[in-house]
Amino acid sequence: MSKMTEMGQELRTLKDRKEALAEEEKAVNRRIKALTEHELPEYMEDNEIDKITIDGVGTIYIQNNVYASVLSEDREALYMYLRETGNESLVVDYVFPATLKAFCKEQLNNGQPVPAVVKAHYVPTAMLRRK
Repeated sequence: MSKMTEMGQELRTLKDRKEALAEEEKAVNRRIKALTEHELPEYMEDNEIDKITIDGVGTIYIQNNVYASVLSEDREALYMYLRETGNESLVVDYVFPATLKAFCKEQLNNGQPVPAVVKAHYVPTAMLRRK
């Protein structure tokens, strides 16, 4: 077998392995999301558990994370709202998702409204802090 054939086969093997690992990663991420955003928060709420420390695992607690987004056709309305409410510093050619999330979190935490064009809601999420 020639060196070129060996390297070609190795490349194919590695690309196939990478694709399989990516699929496995997606499955692992789906399971993590199910546990952190649904199963653990629901179980903890049902059993009135605020926080629990598990040996060899860490501390599991609930944190309300804000997820915010705006449809592309509603961006101009959002920009106008931000300018009118003194938050024009957030407006650049693009409002980064993390910036929008932080703004919405601040608004919600202060009991203030978010623009109607933004969908923002709390998602109870189980967090794991390693020991």
